[in-house]
Amino acid sequence: MENIQIKPGPGADPKYDESWHPMAAADLILISGAALNKVAKSLRVSHTTVYRWMNKHEEFREAVLDAQATWNTGVLTLSLVKRAKGFRFTETTRELAPLAIIEKDGKPVAPKLIVTKKVTKYVAPDTGALKFALTNFAPDRYRERKEIELDTKVPLEMTINTKPKADDGASSPKD
Repeated sequence: MENIQIKPGPGADPKYDESWHPMAAADLILISGAALNKVAKSLRVSHTTVYRWMNKHEEFREAVLDAQATWNTGVLTLSLVKRAKGFRFTETTRELAPLAIIEKDGKPVAPKLIVTKKVTKYVAPDTGALKFALTNFAPDRYRERKEIELDTKVPLEMTINTKPKADDGASSPKD
């Protein structure tokens, strides 16, 4: 007879299996960006069990956190590139159908929304997003700081006064 392992459902006290739980959780997050409650549902455990496993099992916590960081970085990078390059999108306007359309066989039908207009719009490249992308993805080539090199043969003297600045005399007590 074949040995079939049945995973415990919600409400049960499932046993943690280090051979597949970390990988399964990471895969769910990497493939779909699943939140921890979705991970729990897919693993057929409660969300509190997932949090307990994260606190108790370092390999599970690391797998989940690494997968979340990778997912977030990928999504954010794609969004940043989209804003830096500019993009097109379709704006759809929907309105309630006129009474003549919402009657069927002389009887009123529940009002419904119909598409009245579709407009393709363009969002211009965002220079702030472009600047952010360049300074973070290629920091050696694109920097925000300016370096100034001063070559002088005259010695420079600098005096720093650490005493507080005296008032104009209006607030000091008089004799």
